Amino acid sequence: MLKHLQLQSGRKLKGSSLREQVKYLTEQGYSIREISSMLKCSTTTVSTKRAEIKAMDSLEVQ
Repeated sequence: MLKHLQLQSGRKLKGSSLREQVKYLTEQGYSIREISSMLKCSTTTVSTKRAEIKAMDSLEVQ
């Protein structure tokens, strides 16, 4: 089932920026480790993108 989700989310996100992919997968409830393995990037990259998303969201709220 997890493999199905990975394929499904991978298809849905093709062509999206890495930040958009991380944001989408975070909203779906995936952990940093799961996201990094799905997107084939490091956990550091994923947590950096999450920090960027949070920063952007807090700027929009102000």
